[in-house]
Amino acid sequence: MKIALLFGSFNPIHTAHLQIAQAAVNAGAAEQTWLVVSPQNPLKNPEQLEPFEHRVKMAQIATQNIPHVNVCQIENDMPRPSYTINTIIKLQTSFPNDEFFILCGSDVALQLDLWHRIDELKQLVEFVVYPRGADGAQHSAIFNGLNLIDVSSTQLRETLDYSKMPKGVCDYILSNKLYGEHSAESFYNIGRDFYANGDFGNAINAFKYALTIDPSFKPASEMLIMVNEILAFRHIDIYNP
Repeated sequence: MKIALLFGSFNPIHTAHLQIAQAAVNAGAAEQTWLVVSPQNPLKNPEQLEPFEHRVKMAQIATQNIPHVNVCQIENDMPRPSYTINTIIKLQTSFPNDEFFILCGSDVALQLDLWHRIDELKQLVEFVVYPRGADGAQHSAIFNGLNLIDVSSTQLRETLDYSKMPKGVCDYILSNKLYGEHSAESFYNIGRDFYANGDFGNAINAFKYALTIDPSFKPASEMLIMVNEILAFRHIDIYNP
């Protein structure tokens, strides 16, 4: 079986991760995509990482209804920081009948020289590049036409924009109090942006999240009532002309 590997901290996972994972399968380049959750990326600050178990759980929530996309925890029992070459060797040893290749963003592809034992790694496995950032034009053919949602895990940690998260992930973050304290006002502001753009469904969800954090936050409750009234009026107008 041919398996695409998407390595990442998934801190947290977002919809662009799923776009990439599914695109590799949909293009026929892989039979499965495995999201390899890294306990500690050697190029990232470990202090910004939520515990491995939480990041795995969020990835599992995100992929639970997506065929041919799975979560791989193989690095959890390996030495840290997680060097990709060690993971590839372990995967190839553990699954000798499968063929692996690495999905790599065009921005990361420019940094491959910083990777541990990169020359050896390139001998072991192919890199297939997806478009990312300003260097997105330099990508592999299987990703032609892929329009990635403009989002990063860093942005999500700061804004918690649930509209760019897979279903259920924001609920998990809030219920487990991940990524620090989040204010009702931040969700209220997200909801106002959705409202201004006429996206009433996402606006309602944002106002509900605000009230989950602070049930007494009056601006969110007022906006929620108003949006529901608008939708109710539209329903009457459409079905009872």
